[in-house]
Order: sequence, then C-alpha cells, then structure tokens
Amino acid sequence: MAVSAVNLNDASPWQMTCRDDREAFEELVQRHQSVVSAVAYNGCGDLTQSEDIAQETFWAA
Repeated sequence: MAVSAVNLNDASPWQMTCRDDREAFEELVQRHQSVVSAVAYNGCGDLTQSEDIAQETFWAA
C-alpha cells in the first residue's frame, strides 16, 4: 500500500474495520502493534506477556 495522506489517517481504516473489513483491521494492527506492545511491556516488564496484552487489546477493540 502506497503511503499517502489518506493512509496516515486512522479514521478511514477504523470506519472500514467497523464494517467488518479484515484488511483494514490488519492495517490498524500493523500501524499500532509496536506502540501498544511497548506500553504493555513498560507496565509489566515481560516481553511475552506484553505481546499477549497487545493481542488482547486489539481483540477488545
């Protein structure tokens, strides 16, 4: 996917995700997984657990 102003905005992929678009959800996960995992790691100090927390976060979203 080419980088454009549209791609930098999360509103469109989020709206598409809400309409059960799996590719849009994957895009959001790719964009934010490292940050979510880092925040989780900062809180728990365990890499494996932080990855699990990140996964659960995306499932909840």
